[in-house]
Amino acid sequence: MTIDVNKPIENMTEEELKELEKIGKREYDREYRERNREKRLESIRRSRIKKGIRTLQQEAR
Repeated sequence: MTIDVNKPIENMTEEELKELEKIGKREYDREYRERNREKRLESIRRSRIKKGIRTLQQEAR
């Protein structure tokens, strides 16, 4: 489907609006995943470091 993006939203058909919403959701979700990926990796790294510290402390007992 080809959508004229210069056309005002008010003049778009329901089908065009649904297609635009689907495209927007896909891109929004992709960007959200990319932004949060770095935060997750940092969190995992901190958790692993803390686990390593706890393991060494228990081995020292």
